[in-house]
Amino acid sequence: MRYIEHLRKTFPMMKQHLLMDLGNSGWLNLLPSLKTNRLVYRVGLHAMGFAMFLLRLPKYIVYLNPEKLILPGLDVCVTTRCTLKCVDCAQRNTFYRSGKYAAVPEDSKLENISASIGKVLAAVDGVVIMGILGGETLLWPPLPQLLDEILASDKVFFIDVFTNGTLIPSGELLKRLKNKKAKVSISDYGVISSKKDVLIELFRENGVKFDVNYDGKTGWRRIYKAKDGPELPRGRTDEELGKIFKLCPIAKFCKHVIDDRLYICSILPHMDKLKIKPFDGMDFVDLNLPAAQVRDGIENFQSLDYLPACDYCDYMTGEDIQPAIQEEEGGA
Repeated sequence: MRYIEHLRKTFPMMKQHLLMDLGNSGWLNLLPSLKTNRLVYRVGLHAMGFAMFLLRLPKYIVYLNPEKLILPGLDVCVTTRCTLKCVDCAQRNTFYRSGKYAAVPEDSKLENISASIGKVLAAVDGVVIMGILGGETLLWPPLPQLLDEILASDKVFFIDVFTNGTLIPSGELLKRLKNKKAKVSISDYGVISSKKDVLIELFRENGVKFDVNYDGKTGWRRIYKAKDGPELPRGRTDEELGKIFKLCPIAKFCKHVIDDRLYICSILPHMDKLKIKPFDGMDFVDLNLPAAQVRDGIENFQSLDYLPACDYCDYMTGEDIQPAIQEEEGGA
């Protein structure tokens, strides 16, 4: 019975990750010779995607073991500084800069990030994909040192470093990104992703795995309503919150570390730091607790029907919008 219950909870996550791998066009970017032939491009896309699926398959099988606690995704925020001023940023970087809220743009300290990641890894049996993000991730000076630590861990299967395409990595960082466990996700926001083409060429020349997101076709979802004032609850019923939570991919896949807390989704920590919503401790696990209690807290995430914080978020119900609309000209 326990095994059946485990499969019921786990299979949707495993299926989603398999589908993401099978449809992942980014691995094709390692094949520059296919750039000009659309037919060959499509064939290469599916061939490369299937090859990556086969390489990752042993990692997914570990999902099926009810004795193992595997996080399908863990996002780590290393900085809230950014080179862009996106009005609808999911991380609310415009709020950090405004001076009206409880936090300002800042870099996390390497020792704090390392300690928090270590506490999560001590409590779980594995992380399929660890995302390193900001703000703009490449603004964070200790990134090469952090990648050294994460790449050395057998509990982290793959690393995904996110960038908005406005900066070029240092030579030291590029060395780490060549690792077989590493990949870079480049956002393509058109002309404001000014270094995107340079990055693509650099990664191709150095054998760095990468993919390009958005490419002018995929929109963002408007998550927040408030622009300048406090975010207000939507007034949803428990049943409505339950439906949203059940379908939300962020709540299912994107556990998020910031400071000494592990949040159930990647939107909550910024709502918390900015004091957009009052939190009661249900939405995160305190990483200062003993590893056994951190593990229990993560497992408890699986039994939640919904979060009160879901009433402050429109990820599943908001309108699709153009990505990366800038608050004003220039960066921050």
